This record gives sequence, C-alpha cells and structure tokens, in this order.
Amino acid sequence: MKSIYEKAGGTYTRQGDYELPNLKIPPEKEIEIGIWGATIPAVFEAVSQNLVLQSADRRNTE
Repeated sequence: MKSIYEKAGGTYTRQGDYELPNLKIPPEKEIEIGIWGATIPAVFEAVSQNLVLQSADRRNTE
C-alpha cells in the first residue's frame, strides 16, 4: 500500500532501519524591506544603548 507521499510522487531513501523521505526545500524568496525596515532596527539599537548608558550614569552619580 502506497502512502500519500508516494502517491504524490515522493520517494524515500533507506538509512539503516529507517526510510526517510527525500525532501526538497524551495528556494527562498527575496523580500524587499525598504528604508524603514532597514532603519528601525538601527534606531531601536541606538535608543536601547543610550538608555543603558543613562542608567549606568545614574548609578555612578548616586
């Protein structure tokens, strides 16, 4: 009896006692993130570093 995977044209490779499906990964699509997608992570990084520095300065002055 064939599995659904075999009926769809899939094949298996035997490795030891196991039969593993031969899977193909489709190529990744390129995604354009635009100027804001590239800028916003850098802004968050700068703000978080600034907040860390400010809190460290407050601890040193207290």
